Amino acid sequence: MGFHISKINGLISANATRQSIVAQIANDLRFKELGIYYLPETADNDNELSHRIDGIIASLSADDTIVLQYPTSNGKRFEEMLMNKMQAYRNLRVIIMVNQMQPNQLEESVRFLNRASAIILPSKEMHHSLVEYGLIVNRVVIRTIEDYPTDSLVTDHVNTKEIHSIDCSKKPSHLITALSWGGFGKVWSDDTMNQPLELGICISAGIPVVVKEHMCIAKFVKENGIGIVASDWEDAQRQVQETDDEKYRKYCQNVRDLQPVCAGGCFTKQDLLQAMTLSRQKQSAVDFKVKDIDDSLDYILKHHCSVARFGDGEMDLIRGRSITYQEYSAQLGEDLKHILQQKSNENCLICVSDVFNNRERYNSNCRHFWELNLQKDLNFYREICTAPWYGSTFISRPYIDLEDKSKSAGYFAKLKQIWEGRDILIVEGATSRSGCGNDLFANAKSIARIIGPSRNAYDMKDRIMEAITQYGKEKLILLMLGPAAKVLAYQLSQKGYWAIDLGHIDSEYEWFKMGAYEKVKLSNKHTAEHNTDENIEFVSDPEYENQILVKL
Repeated sequence: MGFHISKINGLISANATRQSIVAQIANDLRFKELGIYYLPETADNDNELSHRIDGIIASLSADDTIVLQYPTSNGKRFEEMLMNKMQAYRNLRVIIMVNQMQPNQLEESVRFLNRASAIILPSKEMHHSLVEYGLIVNRVVIRTIEDYPTDSLVTDHVNTKEIHSIDCSKKPSHLITALSWGGFGKVWSDDTMNQPLELGICISAGIPVVVKEHMCIAKFVKENGIGIVASDWEDAQRQVQETDDEKYRKYCQNVRDLQPVCAGGCFTKQDLLQAMTLSRQKQSAVDFKVKDIDDSLDYILKHHCSVARFGDGEMDLIRGRSITYQEYSAQLGEDLKHILQQKSNENCLICVSDVFNNRERYNSNCRHFWELNLQKDLNFYREICTAPWYGSTFISRPYIDLEDKSKSAGYFAKLKQIWEGRDILIVEGATSRSGCGNDLFANAKSIARIIGPSRNAYDMKDRIMEAITQYGKEKLILLMLGPAAKVLAYQLSQKGYWAIDLGHIDSEYEWFKMGAYEKVKLSNKHTAEHNTDENIEFVSDPEYENQILVKL
């Protein structure tokens, strides 16, 4: 069982520089270099290209692992043939390490990346974009920073208040020497997805940096205190000039803490080892990706998209089974199936339960429920969920089922950002009373309500839709109407309304506020999972009554 890493030769480019650095670091882990000589894509015919690739991979054997640095700079035809030949080896694992990729290359690269055993990506931002284009590989390592190996560790620097441009084409020893006097290194780009090699260079040189706030490494720079994060170049220059000697000394001390790590290639070694471990793990139970709660909420906040959420109840209805709050009908089943098979986009986010991987995130009751559910329905999910990715249904269930509840406050804070300062129209069942007795919607500009039936709301879908279109113009529409909410949210999104299916959110918020560890029944309104709605003691609430526009 051998380990190999590819490297492009015969080419002077940023990609070639990065590949050379990674290959040098991998050599310390006893990887064997697999050299790929650069040739223009049209240089060989198919037969000649096949023979050339046979020579490149001659050292590979069954059960080996190869880290393929991507792109190879030799074109799509070369890469596809190379992958086909490598995957002909028994149990050979191919880890694709993306060094740099531009936005216009993402969509065409996804099919190739989906053939990998694991993927190393330069940023979380790139991962998000690739998932939107259909990436289904879930064994993904996100790089921390790009290392820059050197034996010259300069530690004394002067606050010259200069900002140095970095010439990555210089020899490492010359580059480190040129930066050794002090000042700041310029790590500046409009690129939000790719790692800048300049950051590793500056850390290895021991000097703090100036970075643009939207770059993917800005968070790392800020959290480690190794430089200035600026909104624009004028702001960057101003902050540099205002940096006194004491503050500069602290920057340099923080950089020195990372300097031997970066100069020794430790971040890259860690990424390679993690990817090798992941490549041996079993792939996801399904072929689609589910965004987690955080990423789903970020997507909604960014795009102001409508949301239709599918849980186990909706899957039962698609299969022809009635559930507690909704009798099955063929039309409802077809409507739900049609929506579930649509690709999410900036207009409407389709969500499913995030339970196919990492169920250790949930408490024992939740894990047990979904393990039983997937034993009987996993193949149905595989058959019915044909989109490449989904959001998380649990955006409205962000508390009670989680094993670690420490992030729930952050989830609710993001939820509240969605309706902050907005006129909202709540469309809910007669027993729901969402937000009554708590501050869930306190930051909304105004609240209006349409009250529908507590059961079988889909049977009144047309009347509910008519009321929403009458009263919901210019409003954010929040739907708490069981399976009917999924159909309404999707159809409203097609009509230009912003409608979010958010059922159960009120119960979750009440449990969150009381610090509950089990699903406590609420005395004054509907409680999620307490499906009979018995013994509810409705409290007189003039504010709630005044918000109601129509009762159906």
